[in-house]
Amino acid sequence: MDITQLNERYPDGIPDALQAGISKFTELSKKKGIRAIVLMSNFSLDLEHTLSYGTEVYKGLIVQALPGYKLSDDDRLWLHPQLSKTRSVYRGTVSLQGVSVPELNSSVGQYNTFQVDELGAQHMAKYTIVDTAFSKSKAFVNHWITSQNAMRDVCNDYKETELVSETEKEHDNIASGLELTSRQTYVALYKGANVYHLYNHVIKSKGEAMVLQSPLMGYSMVSKTGDVASDAFTDLMDVNQLTQANRDRIYSDCSWSGKNLANTYVMRKGEIVKGEAFRMVNCRISSNNIVDKLDTPTVLKLTPTSKNIPSNISCDKLQLNDVLRFGDSDEIAMKLLKANWRSMVSNKYFKDGSLLVPRKMVENHLI
Repeated sequence: MDITQLNERYPDGIPDALQAGISKFTELSKKKGIRAIVLMSNFSLDLEHTLSYGTEVYKGLIVQALPGYKLSDDDRLWLHPQLSKTRSVYRGTVSLQGVSVPELNSSVGQYNTFQVDELGAQHMAKYTIVDTAFSKSKAFVNHWITSQNAMRDVCNDYKETELVSETEKEHDNIASGLELTSRQTYVALYKGANVYHLYNHVIKSKGEAMVLQSPLMGYSMVSKTGDVASDAFTDLMDVNQLTQANRDRIYSDCSWSGKNLANTYVMRKGEIVKGEAFRMVNCRISSNNIVDKLDTPTVLKLTPTSKNIPSNISCDKLQLNDVLRFGDSDEIAMKLLKANWRSMVSNKYFKDGSLLVPRKMVENHLI
């Protein structure tokens, strides 16, 4: 297994958070039918798809599998559900109002580039970038895995159903009337000499690669040939540690469906990638509605306190009152009740210093 890029990105040692993933792919590389695995610089657990699916999903890697290799549930680890995810760049802009974006880690946005001519004058160009997978890709991936299809059949189906072409059509429909300047599919299947290659958030570059620095920073056009990591974002930022100007920018320049202000996609930190910068102006992003599945410290990082919510932003009324929404977890409920039950229990059950317990509850739980 090749981890060269990971070692280059982390010269002082690969973070502990990635070591478990490396171990899992080391074991996968030993399976009959897996020819090779390359972990790229953006290798990481895909938090959103992992929580959404209830099983671990990773990104930032290349897997080579033989034609006869049969899929199983274990292969959800690397066969990413956003197969056919493509990054299309168009000259000019379109309105983002009413644009529908997939539920997880996708975007449609307006971007600017700036260039200085030989006389020092600055010139700006406007672009639209559509960064999504085909709306039905997940269904195809689920079918192949549950049917335990062999890789040769998966790739034949991938080609015959024209998932990439369907993705491109969806992109062109969003950017109707604009000139396409570049397009790269970075979750893709390729056929080699008696082997199939799954590129999972990796660009197969022929000279230039559009790399996502972070949703807030925008993209960088990199001059490079070969396999290139499709993104350079890292951990989640703490929204309450940002300046008010940066918080205002998040909620004014980025939009998503729903009224929950906590969004794991928009709050990703980014690293600067050398190349022509495409700076984000306005962006419509996925809602990433998995907040109720996150651990408590992460929810606190992502959710602005009431005093940090811009006055012109429409949001969940609970957040305006510094009330956080969690899933119905027995563990969380018991932790809260242990220290706060007197204030949390309704006066239907607690009054004048006495617990008022229905007989059925006593018979079922107190004996």
